[in-house]
Amino acid sequence: MKIFCTYSSDVKPRGLYEDCLKNAGHEIVTGSARELLNADALFICISGKENRDIKENLNLALDRELPVAYVIEDGGVPDAGLNIQLAIAVKIPEGSDSEIPVWLNSVSGKIQARKKKKSIKIAVGVLAAVLLTAGAVVLAVTLMNQNGANRAEPALTKEQQLGIDVEELKASEKIDISGKGLDDISFLAECKACTELDISGNEISDISVLSELENIRVLNVSGNRIKDINVLLTLKNLTEVDISDNPISNYTATSFLEGVKVKQ
Repeated sequence: MKIFCTYSSDVKPRGLYEDCLKNAGHEIVTGSARELLNADALFICISGKENRDIKENLNLALDRELPVAYVIEDGGVPDAGLNIQLAIAVKIPEGSDSEIPVWLNSVSGKIQARKKKKSIKIAVGVLAAVLLTAGAVVLAVTLMNQNGANRAEPALTKEQQLGIDVEELKASEKIDISGKGLDDISFLAECKACTELDISGNEISDISVLSELENIRVLNVSGNRIKDINVLLTLKNLTEVDISDNPISNYTATSFLEGVKVKQ
């Protein structure tokens, strides 16, 4: 399990805690928010009054519903804002350092349980799809029997109904599908060549598929229903983005977009 470690300052106990994590069989991850996005849990050690980085990392972890644990060393002073965030996090039990691996084992169990729960949801979804498909087949056979040689025309996808040629977009560097009334852009996952994308003026709330488009440099997602913009941190080639006119709940990610022109 990957544990992202963050500290309020360069403190002596750092090596002690990281050794405990490693001895428990976990991988230590440090650095920027990009690394935190790939972690399985967050560990915090508060020693001084420098809480800014910790607050940003904790906020991002809570947004992603990552398991969180923290310790406060003697002299550690979390400010009021950080105290509020920590109130909803999981605190490591007080006592010896040997309890840290115990906590991490419990965190690992929670993560595995969460993955199992997701797998069950997927299985249920597949079963539902099978049942719906079976029902469609029965209906089609019934119609064919009633109408003789008449054959049902294949249904158009929503993209086809809107005049969007998905196959053509796969090779396009500039894609403009603004103002189409779209609420689902999952079909963009295979548009790897795209460097400029305009999906403004739609009904889109989920832009997680953009993590597949690593070549994007210019992005316009304005005028949609987007609340979560953390996916922007995965776009390493991004130079310009317009996120205006969206009900974004947290702008923390924008502070990590170094060198990116952001319109909000």
